[in-house]
Amino acid sequence: MRGEKYIRKELLWPHLDEFVDKTIKFIRREKDIPDIVHGHYPDAGYVAMELAGFFGLPLVYTGHSLGRSKKARLMEEGVDIHEMNRRLKIDYRIDMEEQILKSADRVITSTRQEIEVQYGLYRNRTLPAYRVIPPGIGMDRFYPYYHDTFAGSREKEEALFAKASVNQELNRFFTHPDKPLILVLCRPDKRKNIQGW
Repeated sequence: MRGEKYIRKELLWPHLDEFVDKTIKFIRREKDIPDIVHGHYPDAGYVAMELAGFFGLPLVYTGHSLGRSKKARLMEEGVDIHEMNRRLKIDYRIDMEEQILKSADRVITSTRQEIEVQYGLYRNRTLPAYRVIPPGIGMDRFYPYYHDTFAGSREKEEALFAKASVNQELNRFFTHPDKPLILVLCRPDKRKNIQGW
């Protein structure tokens, strides 16, 4: 897959097997096989499915904007099925989603509704295990790096960020950033013995 031109994701399908082959070669060359393969959307899900199958790895899939739901919505809006297939490859996409569900060890969703209603439209809906991970960030696990530096501080977030930014900027100039900062008010003159402090 080469070229400088942007290709819409719906037009990538004919190139995915080439991408899988080159990814396999890359992984073999690096001699570092992953422990798990995770694909998002059906095109990357297809690639992940092929890689998981080749290397005998667990497959995790996160579907977004599922094909069957999208097709039903577009049909309600009056979009012609032939136009949908020409432009979006919708039926091919749905077939791939069915294959991915058949192969997946785990499917990640945002809500129970997604499992029951959206994946509920698929023949292979009962084959994978599902895990609901709601949108958002677990602040007890993911937080700005500087919270560790200023642990226990009761300052507002803006102040902590400013402090961390200033520290980071100053530390670029220090030979020993772990030592305390001494503010010297004088001309930067050798006679002032700044280095002797």
